[in-house]
Amino acid sequence: MHIVRSGRTWWGLCVSAALVASGCGGRVAPFVDPSPFVDAGVDHDVRTMVGDASRGVPSWVADGAIIVFRLEIDAPNRSIDRWMIGELDAIVRGHSGVGNFLPLRRSSLGAQPVTTIRSLGVRALIDWRDAIGGRSIFAAPTPIAFDPRGGGSVWVAHGALTGEAPTASRPGSEQHDWIDAEARRASLGRSAESLDEFVAAHKRQVGATWLPLRVDPDGDWSVDPTRAARALDATDSTRIRMRGRSLRERLFDDRGVALATDEVAGVVTSSCGALTPWGTLLLGERDVGRLYGELETALGTDGQIDAARARVELSGFAPGSAIEPTYASHGGSDFGRVSDPRLRHSREAHGHVLEVGSDGAQHVALGALGRGDFRSIALAPLSIGAPIVLYALDGRGGGTLFKYVSRRAVTAGDSDARIRELLSDGRIYVAHVDGLAPDGRRTVLGALPSPAAPASGRWIELSVASEDAAPRDRRLVREVLADPEAAGVGAFVSDDLVREALVTAARKIGVLPLDGARSMSFDALHRRLIVASHGVRNDRAGSINAIVEAPLGRRANDFEWSELWHGSTEQNDYAARHPAAVAVDRAGLVWFATECEARSSGCDDREGLYVLDVGLDRQDGRPSVRASVWGRAFRVAFAPPRAAFSAPLFDLTSERAFVGVHRRVADQS
Repeated sequence: MHIVRSGRTWWGLCVSAALVASGCGGRVAPFVDPSPFVDAGVDHDVRTMVGDASRGVPSWVADGAIIVFRLEIDAPNRSIDRWMIGELDAIVRGHSGVGNFLPLRRSSLGAQPVTTIRSLGVRALIDWRDAIGGRSIFAAPTPIAFDPRGGGSVWVAHGALTGEAPTASRPGSEQHDWIDAEARRASLGRSAESLDEFVAAHKRQVGATWLPLRVDPDGDWSVDPTRAARALDATDSTRIRMRGRSLRERLFDDRGVALATDEVAGVVTSSCGALTPWGTLLLGERDVGRLYGELETALGTDGQIDAARARVELSGFAPGSAIEPTYASHGGSDFGRVSDPRLRHSREAHGHVLEVGSDGAQHVALGALGRGDFRSIALAPLSIGAPIVLYALDGRGGGTLFKYVSRRAVTAGDSDARIRELLSDGRIYVAHVDGLAPDGRRTVLGALPSPAAPASGRWIELSVASEDAAPRDRRLVREVLADPEAAGVGAFVSDDLVREALVTAARKIGVLPLDGARSMSFDALHRRLIVASHGVRNDRAGSINAIVEAPLGRRANDFEWSELWHGSTEQNDYAARHPAAVAVDRAGLVWFATECEARSSGCDDREGLYVLDVGLDRQDGRPSVRASVWGRAFRVAFAPPRAAFSAPLFDLTSERAFVGVHRRVADQS
């Protein structure tokens, strides 16, 4: 996502995948590079990454690391995006011997952890054995925003630990067991105290971390040990102020002391963020249902309303009356199992887009944007005379895309503080594609949407006062939301309720899931939103799609939806499936990482990182095009066994790309 303001450029992006963990505060341990380059002899066009055998590699990288890609050639322009454009141009022109190492072929794959195409090198920035403030970063630290100011820094998001949490009768598994074992030792065995100790330790492993960087003599980024890193976690060491909405319950700190009425203790898991032009980070929270209990209890695992669930008396969503969700945390949830009831946070306290700073300033929850399970967010470029536009993708079930639009526009001379106020007062819209097949077949009105023949979509305002037409039974949105029987759930009687249960409100008015949408990135060059759909039900390969806002001759809230690329379950050098994280670079190239979430959907033996050129000048049929690259995914790297990549995060010059490595969801217990 690309933002330009006052002649300065910042890059930020969101990624999705099951990611994890954080440290808290303090200074970064001295950086040790465990990954020198070697030529494994597999292929002269292949570079591989190995580790120091004394530290238990190569398996270490699969459990979580941030690696940095860079070019290893002498060229006038060493930026990865421009170099890749040149290689693709060579393929288009049909030049032999140039660009012929794309894609990275399956025959190049060996036992090494990371394999990349020729000329693209890789080294480790930090991994789960390195400490921040005395705490290890478990599993998949995921880079989400690069800030060039002050020498450079990167924001890292931390999601869910792998494996299962412990119970009173059994220990945890995988990464849960790493911290559960310490809790058992501290409490001399399994007990209520050891479970409390586990929850406290678990809370320190989620959230986000600000990592200061420095440039080494060889021009590479490394963690700066002379500057203090800053961590946000789920303990009361991180305080959040709610803005734009009131909390329904008073919360407590970790000692049981009541907080201010608008204050929340801690940040839960995250996998996405975007840097603002004024230097703060927008951070999306997720996984609240697992940590404190699901608030939208009428939703099934497919993200659709489950009428049987809704009719359960204690769900709070039963038809026939106004919706009254259960706010108290669930006793069986990961963080709600603590013995002290004061530490069981309300379900509605988390699941927001947060605005946080690296300078220790007050962090805020943007309540006006609503709450959900945000796997991806993207901030559109700011323009004088236009409102702030923020996209947020809820990843539950098939995925639901929301858009926040501030009521007031940005005006010339606005201070940063005044622009920030625009995030507290706005309207929420949900994306609806007309004619989208309800069975997940990707078809719209029986046909596949393409750039030449896109499907029509519209942004529908989600409000109890909305005059927009609802997809369900041709009534107005406000009429459907107020109907206590529509869709088998009760009535939404206030906009606060709508913001607390965005996906349920969207399903009630008839909006369908988006084929497993998992990640998105704003393409500033082509003025469109790129959406990665993982694939659901009858579509087990996934796709890369584009949303073009307000096409010529259409209404302001209309958009066009088209498929730019579709995955394949075949086993060949150009096949890929299950795109789970996506980013668009400044040249308009689309980069995506694959990740299988369930063995039943069919998994590749190794996940990868791919580049996709979907510029209009690459389409088949153009003069002089001998080997088209348009819509063809070129693999540039293989992930380690049982692991997956995040989408790349480019630095300011695009000469380096930060990529997270984490354990693949399908290979977690």
